[in-house]
Amino acid sequence: MFLCVCEEREREREREKMASAVVKFALEKIGNILIQEGLLLYGVRNDIEWLRTELRWMECFLIDAERKEKKGDERVKNWVMEVRDVVFQAEDVMDTIIEQIEKRRKLLLGRRSPRIIRLLKRGDLTLNIPEEIGGLIHLRYLKVICDECSLPSSVENLSNLQTVDVRGVTHCRLPKSLWKIQTLARVLCRRLDHLILPSSGFGCLKMLQVLETVGAGGWMRQLKELSSLRKLAITDISEEEQVDTLCESLCKLDHITSLLLEFDRLPTAATLFSSLPSHRNFRKLTLSCSRYAYEEVLTLGSYTCLSGLSQNLTNLSLQSTVVAQETVTALERLQGLVVLQIRQCRIVGGIYFRGVFPRLQHLRLVDLRGQSKVRIGSGAFPRLQHLQLVGLSGPSYIGIEGEEMVKRAELTIDRCNHLAFTDGLPDGHIHMPSIHIPSRW
Repeated sequence: MFLCVCEEREREREREKMASAVVKFALEKIGNILIQEGLLLYGVRNDIEWLRTELRWMECFLIDAERKEKKGDERVKNWVMEVRDVVFQAEDVMDTIIEQIEKRRKLLLGRRSPRIIRLLKRGDLTLNIPEEIGGLIHLRYLKVICDECSLPSSVENLSNLQTVDVRGVTHCRLPKSLWKIQTLARVLCRRLDHLILPSSGFGCLKMLQVLETVGAGGWMRQLKELSSLRKLAITDISEEEQVDTLCESLCKLDHITSLLLEFDRLPTAATLFSSLPSHRNFRKLTLSCSRYAYEEVLTLGSYTCLSGLSQNLTNLSLQSTVVAQETVTALERLQGLVVLQIRQCRIVGGIYFRGVFPRLQHLRLVDLRGQSKVRIGSGAFPRLQHLQLVGLSGPSYIGIEGEEMVKRAELTIDRCNHLAFTDGLPDGHIHMPSIHIPSRW
């Protein structure tokens, strides 16, 4: 009988030691999680802290239970058994937390405290970005490349985020909570059809400098709130009300340096061009028509208003529209142009650069439609360094008068199957200092 009692007490001691060991092990595991995985515990850290506190109380109880065990108190035995069961359950909870941590670590691409994340998914599948990304409070740069994705609303918790680059996403949806991040400086999209603002509008975005490329919409009424904006690209401008709203806002964007505007059809009124910033910072302008409205021919006279643009403008690109002699005549008044690009346009009746572009260094004729006749007068481009002819699909005739530019400028020809040089070239040959004709030409 005495032997049986001793054996029973020994088993009780073993159970108590086991319970104590389990609690200590659980405490060590929680400590490691809190120390090593702090960044990844967003949303559950307080719960884990509470669990650690409770386990410490259990550890104290087990120490006290060893003293009371000698009295043979049955309640103590039951408590020890219950503590052990609770600790086992706590361990199961921690195992689940660790599994979630591993999933979050995959999101971090192996980094524990990332400032830059690039998410890449090949194929036509949708990339589902988890809500947990909102816990990466040190994140400054987020880049996504996939066919389709939508950012979760938890991104508003990324209090240090500066750049969102989704130019590699074909179809992207940005939550309105994104526009609450005060540190946001750059939002880069391939084409964002719908921009939905929170009730505060752009009021929080005092640091936003780049917004590209966004479809026109009601959000443009708040555009004037972006006092630090430097680069802006807007597509699908189709309604007169949108043009009026844009004109009103552009007058107040004092720091704008680069502007891309894509219209369903270019407005015939002069209001748009007169509203473009005339201050010293405005340098680059791209005007374009959407492809599906390409055949809706622009009233040529409206381009004469281009002459009213800022004389500080250095880079001008005309895309997907019609260019005629009236256009060139208007451009001659922009004495500060350094780069002029005419892209995916139709040349009507031929164009003749006979005026002087005193600072122009780069002239690019790219993917012109149909037959193109371009003539460059003697002395038109006294500083020209590079003449680029790319993708002239139809019969194209380039005339260059005088020999000075021919001897000085570099010529690049690419994908021009029906290109002919006319007068102005000695003996009918090209004598430019450098000519690049790619092998695929």
